[in-house]
Amino acid sequence: MQETPTITAAEIARLAGVGRAAVSNWRKRHGDFPEPVGGSATSPEFDLAQVEQWLRGQGKLPEVSRADRLWRHLTAGRENPATALAAVGEHLLARRRGERSSRADDQLAGLLPEVDALADELGPQGAFDELWQRFSAPGPGRPFATPDDLADLMVGLAGVGGGTVLDPAAGTGATLRAAVRAGGTAAYGQELDEDLARLAGLWLVLRAVPGEVRPGDSLRTDAFPGHTVDAVVCHPPFGITNWGLDELGYDPRWEYGVPPRTEPELAWVQHALAHLRPGGHAVLLMPPTAAGRRGARRIRAELLRRGALRAVVALPAGAAAPHGVPLHLWVLRRPRPTRPHPRGRCSSTPPTATSPPSPHGSSRPGGPSPPCPTPTSRRPASPAPSPSSSCSTRRSTSPPRAANPPSGARRRESIWYAHGSGWPPSSGSCRR
Repeated sequence: MQETPTITAAEIARLAGVGRAAVSNWRKRHGDFPEPVGGSATSPEFDLAQVEQWLRGQGKLPEVSRADRLWRHLTAGRENPATALAAVGEHLLARRRGERSSRADDQLAGLLPEVDALADELGPQGAFDELWQRFSAPGPGRPFATPDDLADLMVGLAGVGGGTVLDPAAGTGATLRAAVRAGGTAAYGQELDEDLARLAGLWLVLRAVPGEVRPGDSLRTDAFPGHTVDAVVCHPPFGITNWGLDELGYDPRWEYGVPPRTEPELAWVQHALAHLRPGGHAVLLMPPTAAGRRGARRIRAELLRRGALRAVVALPAGAAAPHGVPLHLWVLRRPRPTRPHPRGRCSSTPPTATSPPSPHGSSRPGGPSPPCPTPTSRRPASPAPSPSSSCSTRRSTSPPRAANPPSGARRRESIWYAHGSGWPPSSGSCRR
């Protein structure tokens, strides 16, 4: 880490809370404005300490907290703030254990007094959390993190409370943090980015949460082979066609079919199911195209036939990156080997994060699922069934199209919920 942090003109503008043009005017009108110490003519860099001193003398530097000041010094002129925050986390962990982390201390260089002062004020865990909040906030050069409210919803649907959880695409660890908030007893994760894996693992260790986060590619080199958990929550990467089909064509995880090269999301779905205990639930954030592409319709049909796909929740646009796409949540369950698949039932009541959909036949508290919708007038009436028959969904090789939401509810979440082997039917697709 550099001993003299530098800052660009755009960062000076954010530091002072003004526009980029104001910084250009200061350079022209004030002869005592700090001279560039690096960069280029079109993108100069300035000494951070000199800039702060000049802004403070001009009364243009608002009062900031110790955590804000430290974060600015950590990220000034750094391409990857995750590396700097990981070094702080390792130093705080060594400090709490009464040790010295030579690697982290060397990276922090002259910022150790500020880090120790923040730890004296808030404690090692509190200091790391303060810096973590600034790291996870949206900004240039920072990874897209799953929003906390969406992570809480996913964890609630998976029923993590009191159980173990795995996130095979942990990222910054948003879903693992949500699982800990919900009462998870142990948290495990894997992340391709080594710095992000270090960060997520440090957060768990500083909070004394059992588990670990390992670096690596979950599909190609599973860090937890044979390890099963009570719940899996995951925000996998979308559209990565080079996910390893050539090496993994005969992988035992593909119980429901080998995913095509263009269907990486179905590989993540089966990876999650492979790490579940029988009866455990998984919730994955998925692109809407994964529910209708023809290349994987046989896998989707098999997931439905065997009772593994339990629900699809359509989220409004903007719930998570990419913000222009209305993403889906897939709710899955690992079938119990000796339990017969229940018959299909229909439900239109969306579950909440605190009350996930019941996998045992009722989507409403204290009552059975509602009856299936009556057939439309354009569909010929079916003959009356025998008394022993019950409503069941029509099996299809592809999921039905989403019906238009009712008036006044277009911006709310909608849900299809299946208790049995078939996809929950739209109006006219249920036989009585």
